[in-house]
Amino acid sequence: MRYADVEDRFGTAWNAATQMVQGHVEDALEVLETFHGPDLDGWARGVLAGCAHLRRAQDHIRRAEEFEASGRDRDARHEWLAASAAWQAACDEPTGVLTERREALRFPDPWPHILQLFRDHLEERRADDERQAG
Repeated sequence: MRYADVEDRFGTAWNAATQMVQGHVEDALEVLETFHGPDLDGWARGVLAGCAHLRRAQDHIRRAEEFEASGRDRDARHEWLAASAAWQAACDEPTGVLTERREALRFPDPWPHILQLFRDHLEERRADDERQAG
């Protein structure tokens, strides 16, 4: 794997983080899903696996909101719990440590920031739903 590939992937992941900050979670997940190739490092493979969990969490959020809107509170609670569990699974995905020239990278690792931004998104959406139901 080329050093430039690592830098490009980090830059792409920071682009995804920016999308999340702007509230474009679907767009951010799509950006992360562009990682491909047989020479992916452990970090990129972990991010892809984590992204799949975040995609499932986003689906659970969507269903929870639909259930809340139709008055199916018990089903909504189940979906909120499933969304949190999917987020936790993303956190548990090993992304590995980049040791090759790690100190020379222009960007810090964006993955922990993406995970926190998604958690903030999850909590905000749930709070919005609870306010509307309340």
